[in-house]
Amino acid sequence: MLALAFHGCVKDDLDFKKLEQTNYSPDLAVPLAYSSLSIRDLMKNETDSGILVIDQNNFCTLIYSGQALQMKASDMISIPDQDVTQTISLNDSIASFLNQAGTVTFGYTQNIDFSMIQGMELDSVFLKSGIMKTNFKSRIPANISITLTVPALTLNGNAFSESFQLNYSSSLPVTAIISTSMDNYKMDLTNGGIAHNQLKVDYTVTISTTGTPIQGSDNLDIDLHFNNPKYSKLFGYFGQQSMLSPQDTINISLFNANGGVGSFKIAEPEIKVDFLNSFGFPVRARIIQMQGMNGNLSDLVVAHGIPDPLPVNSPNINQIGQELTGSFTMDKNNSNVVAMIANQPKYIISQSENEINPNGNTGENFILDTSKLIVNMEVKLPLYGTAKDFVLNDTVNFNLNNLQNIQSLIIRTSLENGFPFDTRFQVYFTDENYMRLDSLVYGDNLLMPSASVNASTGKVTASTIKSTDHALDHERILKILSAKKLILQAGISSTNNGTTNVKIYADYKFKVNLGAIAKLTL
Repeated sequence: MLALAFHGCVKDDLDFKKLEQTNYSPDLAVPLAYSSLSIRDLMKNETDSGILVIDQNNFCTLIYSGQALQMKASDMISIPDQDVTQTISLNDSIASFLNQAGTVTFGYTQNIDFSMIQGMELDSVFLKSGIMKTNFKSRIPANISITLTVPALTLNGNAFSESFQLNYSSSLPVTAIISTSMDNYKMDLTNGGIAHNQLKVDYTVTISTTGTPIQGSDNLDIDLHFNNPKYSKLFGYFGQQSMLSPQDTINISLFNANGGVGSFKIAEPEIKVDFLNSFGFPVRARIIQMQGMNGNLSDLVVAHGIPDPLPVNSPNINQIGQELTGSFTMDKNNSNVVAMIANQPKYIISQSENEINPNGNTGENFILDTSKLIVNMEVKLPLYGTAKDFVLNDTVNFNLNNLQNIQSLIIRTSLENGFPFDTRFQVYFTDENYMRLDSLVYGDNLLMPSASVNASTGKVTASTIKSTDHALDHERILKILSAKKLILQAGISSTNNGTTNVKIYADYKFKVNLGAIAKLTL
């Protein structure tokens, strides 16, 4: 619960160049570094993926959150382009009449079946944008006037109707391409309330001869293309569809720190999953994968205790535009979340499967272009638990060049522990490649006892203080002359051999004071 406990502990370079002047006194004391760390300092590197929450009693909780899923309307349902070809063919009787009368007018009706996927049955479409492109190709040597009317395609209550003119001028075919904006149109696809996915188109065609005889085999092709239709609202039945969400990962940077040997347990962790849904159809969702993977990517714990199906609520037809919520929480009483976090997971990995209309057509579905399904996940780690031989490291710069004239060096560590952990403290001298040259403490590491804790409240009542001198003779000084880094290492354990749960409060502090006393050769 003190992961990153020495991150930022001593960030100043330890530069001994001030000792290089030989006119100093034979004994010289030099302060090296001082730091006073609270939990805010210890967790300051967590802000990239987590936040530290401090309650009114100063108790600390680390929270990691992420969006496990965001499914937008365009991800869920889209209307494919529609392409329809209609051929209007003459016959011998119409040709004979036209050659005699010179003009004929007739009507023609076409029912367009919209091509949809997964058994979707659309009743109405409120278009946000789109283009209706009409291609004409006439093989009739005459002037043709065409009025295209779509009674169920309306704008501000007015049915779509446009007229087009194809004039013959001695060569065939006569072609034309007309593009019409479908922005803000409403499309009724029920064919008068008796069908789905159908749009009726009425053609009124007037043919006028120009002196060239008309044949019964002459014809006119009309191609309708609904291109890139985008909706603002859809109504109908959207079929039964199953979609697998992308795999999501929450980075638990608490366990990214170098070290991490030993055990580290949060007593009361929680994983909360929230659902926000504005899709107007039933959704049955289930998590098919949730697991905690440790930093070595070699060990994982699979989550148990997840409800199936998940509590995803959907708005009904009277709640259009509303966002309904649902949630569940995994805790120590209903899941194995304690074991997941005890594995020190660097990643919480999850994936869901989502099925719409799982029970078939039980009522009208709707979707807006703003509709979405969002799944948020929050990992809550109250800093209450145990640690046993949990190793934490930090690195600072160090410089001890050209000091062969030092006979001996004493480094004094003055530590004040206001946290309820026993700490074994060590300092390692390394080169620029982090190869160890020597350690500050020989034998057993420096033991810093836990602060005193009130048994009834669990809060620290008094810090423990300890100062220790570490003598380095000339031979040891020579070993660390090329040192460029100091690795500060602490192994922490809660009381009773790491079995007693303790709480971390924001007003706890760990103070480190490093100084040096050098004996010089004049």
